[in-house]
Amino acid sequence: MAGVLGRSVEEFLALRPEEVGMLILADFQGLPPSDRATLHSWNYSQRIKLAARDAGAAEEIANQVGAVTLEGWQWLRTHGFLAPHPEHATEWEALTRAGQAVSPQAHLDEIRGLGILRRADLDGELRRTVESLMMSGKYDDAVLAAMRFVEDRVRFAGHLSNSDIGVSLMRTAFGGAGSLRDPKIDGGEATGRMDLFAGAIGVFKNPASHRIVGNDQTQAVEVIFFANTLLRLVAAAEQATRKRGRPRKRP
Repeated sequence: MAGVLGRSVEEFLALRPEEVGMLILADFQGLPPSDRATLHSWNYSQRIKLAARDAGAAEEIANQVGAVTLEGWQWLRTHGFLAPHPEHATEWEALTRAGQAVSPQAHLDEIRGLGILRRADLDGELRRTVESLMMSGKYDDAVLAAMRFVEDRVRFAGHLSNSDIGVSLMRTAFGGAGSLRDPKIDGGEATGRMDLFAGAIGVFKNPASHRIVGNDQTQAVEVIFFANTLLRLVAAAEQATRKRGRPRKRP
């Protein structure tokens, strides 16, 4: 109980369902095996409401606490951490194997990382490219896919051929008389953009990216945000140089 309402009532009510669910799960995992064998959502939510009242919450607020608790409970059901008890009526539940094995804090950290990605103002095609890989825990593959997507967008925007790849593609597109080099910006800045793109592809679109990212979700999210910034720069360069030729529709 204390693990669930071990904060102010206001803070508890501000939590998202997945955060409440992980608090409930941590509470369950701390119980003796005999006590966690049978769990009941209504009984549990009533105990949380009582704890809120004991903490000084008014009846209306305590009712909100109970409702939020049930949201967290439902989240646990939906994600496979709770299931109907195999030996009791359906209103009784038990922790699943996943519910017993998962680390609530580690799982919550992962959820929060994906939440940041979902709420970010990402390029729509980039999001579709990386989201399923991130959800599957394939973080290094997501980074590789993001940089390949940047490469494809540069190739298309710069009207270059499929044989133009990698670092050389970036130097061709943004260097010298490159089709994406903005003639209105300072030469040093233009060169910096070229080096930025070339460096990004050189670092993250090769086997080294697996060593850099590995299983680190936070690192993967940061690189995806970086890829999104590169896509914004590509769009700006494409807009600035559009007068050089009629843009084609993206496939």
